[in-house]
Amino acid sequence: MRGDTLARRGAHTAAAAEALRLTADDLKRLRLVDEVVPEPLGGAHRDPASTIEAVAEAVERGTRGRLLAMDGVTLKARRREKYMEMGPRSDRLISL
Repeated sequence: MRGDTLARRGAHTAAAAEALRLTADDLKRLRLVDEVVPEPLGGAHRDPASTIEAVAEAVERGTRGRLLAMDGVTLKARRREKYMEMGPRSDRLISL
């Protein structure tokens, strides 16, 4: 089933995402994302200013806390390690 098909199903989208392990918490646990930025109550579209501020703060934390603290060689090596870990490994596979 294609992603755009899931999006058109409306009420079933959340259940499908959960079944496919596409929730933000799952992505964080699997280390596919560095941070999950919480949405304002009702969703990002209900409070764009708050959403923009939260994303800006997350980018600032990531930039200052992780990226600027490393030299280019170390940063490149860590990024490579991170992406290599995302490949198929039996201990990271999700059972449905």
